[in-house]
Amino acid sequence: MKQEYGAIDKAIVTNPKYFKLLMVESIKATANQFTLNNIGEGNGNLLNDSNNTYTINRFFPREFNNYVQSVESRNEGINFPFFNSIYNACYMLFALLFAVLFIKKTISKQFNIIYLLALLIIIGITINNVMSASLANAIDRFGVRVIWLLAFVSILMLIELLSKKPATKNNNITAPLS
Repeated sequence: MKQEYGAIDKAIVTNPKYFKLLMVESIKATANQFTLNNIGEGNGNLLNDSNNTYTINRFFPREFNNYVQSVESRNEGINFPFFNSIYNACYMLFALLFAVLFIKKTISKQFNIIYLLALLIIIGITINNVMSASLANAIDRFGVRVIWLLAFVSILMLIELLSKKPATKNNNITAPLS
C-alpha cells in the first residue's frame, strides 16, 4: 500500500501533466474555500440509522429515548441559514471595509503596525485557504475559524482612521522625502 501511494506521489510531482492538474484543482478549491464561511456545519439532525444512534442505543439504552426526543434529533435547533445570511452579510461588509481601508493605507503609504498586521492577516487567511483546500477539502469549518480576523483588523483600521486629528497648520507634521 505504501509503495502504491509512493508511486502515485512520485508521478504527481515528476509528471508535468499531473502536476499541472493538481495546481489547477488546488487553485479552484482555494477560490471556493474563500466563499465557505458558514457556521453550524455538521450540526444538522442525526439520522435514525446513523452510527451515533446505534452506539447510543447499544451502550446507553436508558438515555436513548432522551436522545431521540432531543431538539437536535428533531431538527428544531438553531436556525443556521438565518444566522449564516446575517453572518455572510457582515463578512462581505467587513471585506469591503478592509479592502477600502487597506488600499487607502497603501496609496497613502501609511505602513504602520496596523498595516503590517492587516497584511499578515490577509497572508494568513490565504495560506489557511490554500492549505485547507489543497490538502484536505474546501469546507466551511476551515474558513470560519480564521475569517473573524478580517473583521478584527478592519475594526482596528477604522478606529485608527477615526481617531486621527484633522491636520491644521500647527499639528501637521510631515517628514522630508529622502
